[in-house]
Amino acid sequence: MAKDSRNRSLVANAGDAGQVKKADQLEQFARDRRLDGWRFLLSNATGRELAWSLLTECHVFTTVMATSPFIFANAGRHDWGLQMWAEMTEADEENCLLMQKEAITRNRRTPDPKKTESDEGESTDG
Repeated sequence: MAKDSRNRSLVANAGDAGQVKKADQLEQFARDRRLDGWRFLLSNATGRELAWSLLTECHVFTTVMATSPFIFANAGRHDWGLQMWAEMTEADEENCLLMQKEAITRNRRTPDPKKTESDEGESTDG
């Protein structure tokens, strides 16, 4: 059932076809605005980098497995990230692909931490 921003039902009488139709229209308008927001964000390099960071912070590209109750938090964050990813792809597939390519390029340019000469002889193992 369609809900407003305060999670209240937009339909007082489910038997009223007019109310149901209006609620469906409002729900579709809200979805269209949300997709427009993703299109706007993905339309420039800075927005794509921000969107990618949101996806990585949600651990979309890693496992949710944990040996503790944190698995539930991980799964929730992962699901939210997947929902964002699906909406971004639906909103602007071309810029989503570009976002991926840009992220791959950024990762290739970022050097891996390397040991320094002073680290060679030192061991952090107890």
